[in-house]
Amino acid sequence: SILEICIIHEGQKPPAERDAAAVVVLGAGVNGKEPSLSLRTRLDAALTYLEGHPEIPAVLTGGTGYGEEISEAACMYDYLTARGVEPERLILEEDASNTAENFEFSAPLLEAAGVEIGTDTVAVVTNDFHIARSRLIAAKKGYGVTYGVGAPIPWPHLEVNYYLREAFAVVKSVLFD
Repeated sequence: SILEICIIHEGQKPPAERDAAAVVVLGAGVNGKEPSLSLRTRLDAALTYLEGHPEIPAVLTGGTGYGEEISEAACMYDYLTARGVEPERLILEEDASNTAENFEFSAPLLEAAGVEIGTDTVAVVTNDFHIARSRLIAAKKGYGVTYGVGAPIPWPHLEVNYYLREAFAVVKSVLFD
């Protein structure tokens, strides 16, 4: 619907500058041991965010999918630490296979790091078209306050395809996640 597309479009707006207690970086495909283009755009957005917020921890979430030699979380860890992010700030969640599991499995790791997911603000790094659905799923998993840090779509010529697909995924998430 038009409403869903408008909600999804919110992810293209720059995030309001807010204080977050932590950041969750959602995984995407890994080619062997290297980040896919989609994951690399998320990692670059995460790197910029982490550089601007040096005091907060980050959960890197994503398991090992078909054709991936290492977990998405491990790939993100390697990429970020190679670019100067302190390893002690990074918490790996290596079991999730979808967005709902990303938030579900990250929650206890955040709590162990002193973040109250029901009340503290958590920033979420993902591709901009995915922010609205990610925040919806996070709320359903008990996260109180989240905001998106959007990475650009790596293939602008496919933008309409991503938004249409995501509109259907929002409906699925409302009903089932």
